[in-house]
Amino acid sequence: MVKERDLIGTLLIRRNDELSLLYEKIKIFELTLHKAELQYKQRLEDIRILKIEIQNQRCKNKVLAKGSEAADDLRFVKRSTVSLFYLTLSAVSKSKRGNLSHVVEVETSCHLAMYILP
Repeated sequence: MVKERDLIGTLLIRRNDELSLLYEKIKIFELTLHKAELQYKQRLEDIRILKIEIQNQRCKNKVLAKGSEAADDLRFVKRSTVSLFYLTLSAVSKSKRGNLSHVVEVETSCHLAMYILP
């Protein structure tokens, strides 16, 4: 009877040790799971921020594209204005007295352009 009691006591101690090891494993798994959840939430936040940044970059791209088109238009207007200016100067220089009565200045959306009246 004493041997059986000692044997059952030994088995109980082993089972308690196994149980405490299992509880330690559970704690480690829970800690790992918690860290993984935090990292997952952080990645979701990173993805959200990157999506916003992509939207901002697309918007900047559109603005720059429109600005580029406007710059091309502006270059055309400048070239036209310069051409008209030289045309006006040549008309004035051809005039006998340099009379500017046949030259009219017209303000365009970007520049002041000079036009020669017929």
